[in-house]
Amino acid sequence: SQEEDEKGTSSGTLKNGTWEYNYDKTVLYINGTGELVSSNVKNSDGTSATSFAVVLGKSDSQKVDVVIGEGITSISSSSNIGNSKQIGTLSLPDSLTAIGKNTFYNAKIDTVEFGSGLTMIDQKAFYGCQLKQAYFPGDSKLEYIGDFAFYDNRFEDFNFPKSVTHFGQSSLYGAKYTEIDLTGFSPDTFFGGYLFRYCPITSVNFGEIRTLGAYMFANTPLESVEIPSTVEHIGSSAFANCSSLKTVALPDS
Repeated sequence: SQEEDEKGTSSGTLKNGTWEYNYDKTVLYINGTGELVSSNVKNSDGTSATSFAVVLGKSDSQKVDVVIGEGITSISSSSNIGNSKQIGTLSLPDSLTAIGKNTFYNAKIDTVEFGSGLTMIDQKAFYGCQLKQAYFPGDSKLEYIGDFAFYDNRFEDFNFPKSVTHFGQSSLYGAKYTEIDLTGFSPDTFFGGYLFRYCPITSVNFGEIRTLGAYMFANTPLESVEIPSTVEHIGSSAFANCSSLKTVALPDS
């Protein structure tokens, strides 16, 4: 069984690090090096904890925070962190460079605090998480967001760092954005199909981007758009089913 001290904590080891759960603060701390996996999570007495889901499942709290310490460089779906409890805030370290496919698929998370070293969020990493907030540091190095990475979340502010050069298909589908400002992104940034479909967007600034993906703004309540001269390609049905769209201003050239 798990060993608890007088301060109400449980602790143990994992394949390449340690974990500690504080029952009073309802915080799970994970420390280690390299890839975070839960295939060898153990309690402090050496018995198997099976996974972080089991660790968190022993808490009476309906919501917990998760803090991943410096030294972890990647997280994959095998971590099983978000499979049993609602996560309030997920704090990720600057050392983390990659979040793998399906890592937090359908986990319920309120807020994610990303570190500066992250360069890739792979497909379906935060699919269906109902995220409300995502915070990125000013020196973020994030470049790649995979297909469906943030599908069906609750973001209201489009605050992804300008370092991103690839937004995969449907990666922000169904978010709660009302305004989109793409100024500052590289003209060559890839914006995948269905990116903002069904978002309640009423205003968009295209910046200097060159390509709009297929169905990129489909089923949004846009009333007017002004396409800049930098745009070279508009994907099929980019504004399909925008029933409120009355004006589309095209460049002279």
